[in-house]
Amino acid sequence: MARTVDPSGDASYTAVTVELQSATRRGLRVRQFLLTAVLVTPLIFAIATAPPFSAEARAQGASRMFGPNFPALAGSDTIGPTRSGNSITIPSRWACGSTVTNVIDLSNQDSSGRFLTAARTNGVHRQSVTTTSIVNGSPQQFSYLETKNGATNGTGTITLTDANSDGVVDGVLFTGAVSGSLSLAFSSDHNYVSAPWAEVSALGVDTTATCAGAVPQIWIPLADTNGDGVGDSIVMDLDGNGQADPDVLPGPPVVVPAVPTMGPVARLILMALISLAGWWFLSRRRSGSSGTPAVSHP
Repeated sequence: MARTVDPSGDASYTAVTVELQSATRRGLRVRQFLLTAVLVTPLIFAIATAPPFSAEARAQGASRMFGPNFPALAGSDTIGPTRSGNSITIPSRWACGSTVTNVIDLSNQDSSGRFLTAARTNGVHRQSVTTTSIVNGSPQQFSYLETKNGATNGTGTITLTDANSDGVVDGVLFTGAVSGSLSLAFSSDHNYVSAPWAEVSALGVDTTATCAGAVPQIWIPLADTNGDGVGDSIVMDLDGNGQADPDVLPGPPVVVPAVPTMGPVARLILMALISLAGWWFLSRRRSGSSGTPAVSHP
């Protein structure tokens, strides 16, 4: 068995060696304690600041569907469409009491029961918009038609565009009797979408000379359909029952999905794993340590 001795034969060498080894072990324990504390502190902080596992989830798309419960905003006014059967009524003070131009009729259902055509009567004019292309369950292109006393007065196409090919709509293109384009504008919290009012006026829409004065910019609510906490699509709940209308096509996404982030529970688990890994590493270091090497003789 190996025995620690003083190479010079001095008996005090053994005592010095033992003291050095003891000091080394004390230093190692202090370092282990400090390193473990550094690893465990984030875990304790995460536990202290994380909400309860049973905390109520943040409201998502079901609470922000366009309809009487979540109307469009127009300055200090709201515009909340309602539905009765196949007719949609859009109340607005800028309609000047009209009971005709504010009513939109739905028709032309596809094989899935979804309405493809929306039309209204405005005096001697009949204006309609029909979905002609559906991509990923949402409309992408429309044809529009206006008749006057039964005769065609104007036709054209409306296309939802994705100029940068990121998978979301970023504009609207008009061709035919009405020609031009619209870009999209968003509220700071991305809960509402609109179009720049100057671009709307450039298309021929009168936003100033109405019987009730100028029409402020109109903002339509966006539902969060992918659960990332950001509004991304126009979804209709025209009967106000808290459910998306199954016979009305939902709008395509107009906002890029948010970058996924770690929730508090995920951060808690990560901190726990890091702490366990640190404890395991330090335990192996401690069990494998031999302190200050000693001089041995057989």
